[in-house]
Amino acid sequence: MNVNQNWNAYTGAGYRPYPYAGAAARGLAVGATVAALSAAAQPVVVNNQTYYSDGGTYYQKCYEGTEVSYCVVPNPNQ
Repeated sequence: MNVNQNWNAYTGAGYRPYPYAGAAARGLAVGATVAALSAAAQPVVVNNQTYYSDGGTYYQKCYEGTEVSYCVVPNPNQ
């Protein structure tokens, strides 16, 4: 998918250390990005925002240039 929305809160060259699904098992920090989510990721809607929960790590869709990524974010329920 190529979509350009320039969502910049968690993007940048330094924030894509694990460009593959399953990176949550590596203990990613808030601000890290992955290129895809695992099949186990479940959508969670909080305040009309969609997040994805996978093994206790929360992600939100973001963009790396024109590429869709998923940024690690703090637990939106806290």
